[in-house]
Amino acid sequence: MIDTCVPAWRLCGRSAILRAAITRGRWMPILALASFGAFASLFSPLAVSAPPSAPGQGVPSASSERATVPAALPAIALHPKSAASLAESKRLAADAETQDDCEKVTLLRRAIEVEPANHDARMAFAGALLEDHPDEALAILTAIRTALNNTGCRECLENFAGFVWNAAEGPNAEKVKQLASGLHGPPTRVTAAAEAVWKAFTSGEWRQLAPYVGPMTRVHVRNYLTDPAFGGDGDWTKRLSRRALRSFLEERHGYDPTRGDNWFCDARCCEYWTANQGRGDLEARLTRVCFATTGARPTLTRLDWEDG
Repeated sequence: MIDTCVPAWRLCGRSAILRAAITRGRWMPILALASFGAFASLFSPLAVSAPPSAPGQGVPSASSERATVPAALPAIALHPKSAASLAESKRLAADAETQDDCEKVTLLRRAIEVEPANHDARMAFAGALLEDHPDEALAILTAIRTALNNTGCRECLENFAGFVWNAAEGPNAEKVKQLASGLHGPPTRVTAAAEAVWKAFTSGEWRQLAPYVGPMTRVHVRNYLTDPAFGGDGDWTKRLSRRALRSFLEERHGYDPTRGDNWFCDARCCEYWTANQGRGDLEARLTRVCFATTGARPTLTRLDWEDG
């Protein structure tokens, strides 16, 4: 596919140009050819100016010198144009998986043009650029992150977090990993109540938590230290009174409780997760909190924990 890739120097980088020249038997001096690639990249459609990211948002800036939003890509869509366009886009993206780097980029770009709502193709396109064009790849991923936040698609957020975490390699690994945290859906009626419960709990102030607690709260614990695989009883679920719930929470307060750095709330529950599934020291991790919403204030009805 060398002939196809040669005109696509804007996307494939200098390495593809060098390979093409050698394959075709050209005796152009390598230094001159590389210089041409560097000069030509200045006019790449991926290198357009854009204002830097706003400070304090927890998202790495794509670059201080080059693009933040690639001009050649269509705007991100949240919904597909049609079932046919999405199917064709997925077909192109699947074909790209078996191609070399240069042809892969070409096919993935085509998949995005056919269906701008194919977020998987856009993420794969960024992944293909990450090594040779890290600034442009980060710009694409940052744009996807911004578009997906505050949407009602939990699966989209989880897919994005998993992709960027797994793609985090090389000198830009930490910047890429930052994009996998702070993801969230749109706020709902229980979002503020869940935050109040968490803040009250982590501060150890039962008086702040008490207004949200009903007569009985269902508590589910997944205990990795007593997993059935190791001869333990694994999960347990109990309905705790206000007094028993206070004792339960005070006990876990000593374990420096945590929760995932990504969240998603529906009409009754908020769930927390993290792209980094690695476990370190012993911890108590909150994974889900649910409320009854029939009264003037949401009332806590369920807490899900992971211990281990």
